[in-house]
Amino acid sequence: MLKKLKKSEFTGNVLTLMSGTAIAQAIPLAFSPVLSRIYNPEDFGAMAVFLSIYAIVTVIATLRLELTIIIPVKDEDAINIASLSVISSFVVGFFSLILIFFFENSVRDYFKYSDAGVTLYLIPFCIFLYGIYQNLYYWFNRKREFRQTSINIVAQSITSSVLKMAFGFINIFNGGLIYGTIAGQMLSAIMFITSFTKKYLNELRSVSATGMIRQWNRFYKLAVTLTFSHGLQGIYSQIPTLFIAKHFDLMTIGFVALSTKVVTLPISVISSAFGDVFRQKATEEYHRTGSFNNIFISTLKKTFAVSIVPFGLMFFFAPLLFGLVFGMEWLKAGEYLQIIIIGEFFAFIINPLDKASLIREKKKYIMGWNISRFISNGLIVLIAISYNLSVEDYLYLLAGINVLHYLIDLAACYRFSLGK
Repeated sequence: MLKKLKKSEFTGNVLTLMSGTAIAQAIPLAFSPVLSRIYNPEDFGAMAVFLSIYAIVTVIATLRLELTIIIPVKDEDAINIASLSVISSFVVGFFSLILIFFFENSVRDYFKYSDAGVTLYLIPFCIFLYGIYQNLYYWFNRKREFRQTSINIVAQSITSSVLKMAFGFINIFNGGLIYGTIAGQMLSAIMFITSFTKKYLNELRSVSATGMIRQWNRFYKLAVTLTFSHGLQGIYSQIPTLFIAKHFDLMTIGFVALSTKVVTLPISVISSAFGDVFRQKATEEYHRTGSFNNIFISTLKKTFAVSIVPFGLMFFFAPLLFGLVFGMEWLKAGEYLQIIIIGEFFAFIINPLDKASLIREKKKYIMGWNISRFISNGLIVLIAISYNLSVEDYLYLLAGINVLHYLIDLAACYRFSLGK
């Protein structure tokens, strides 16, 4: 069994991405004990609020067309999809700049964050970078250049971590955590652009208004569904941050942000690596045989096997580890992590497999599942407000809702993998 795993193309591709992501995630985690002593919880809370607003906007920026780049057989069609998606991100970025101009004060007053106005104007620029980065990421994934994506992830991580620390030591302006994050994203986008121009610049000759319109006509129903459903996902996934920041304070959301970062930084990208390779292999298998249940089960076994031990250790020893690594000031973050880790365990195992619904273009299911999560997350916020729940009680409710939806998703996506 181990020999087969070592020789399989799937495992090789996963390891290629994971080797880069392992380094990329080790870097910010290695810097975290330093950053937690340079910056206070309020600084981490401010960054969490900024990233939440940014995450919601970027969901609609590309119309999620980048997710369909891998589907067409011809590269000519794929490059037209990517071009249309990048143009969309520029348009959304421009309109976001206008909205920020008119609502800057409202956002600043809502979160009681005096520096929000300055950092908000960085969001349009980040949206431009996002559109370029995402489309080139999936282009290189289509071309099976997993090594290139791995290198970019590492470069982004190094740049971001070093500059966050440097800005903190210099301390000449607020928002060092935010500026460091943006700098890393910018470098990664530039590296993708450089690699693309060296290898695939001629592909741009295939881009035309007619070609983009043709691909839009082919994928617009899926794009609208994904934009709407992922838009809901972008909102409900950020509800906890926005709710805690508003009804508690930036310190509390700073604790939650660090605890979430510690668990999601290493697992989200590793899970994404599994998902990217699964999507590519499952798509090929589906085109060839009409089903991909074998690769589905194989991936599920792998994600469970690599998660059980580290998640178990974090669940039992998080407060102790946080006190030792980040300082006693961050002990509360470790207690929050013991709750958050419950939902993240199921997310790690199942998220790579939810690409089955995209491969099968199950638009109604994707929309319905995300609507359900959106409503559920909204309801538990109302419950938390109505009964004046503590942050801990709210996080338990959130974990329970997440686990329920992940199990539903697992059952549905397995059925899709059977070709049904």
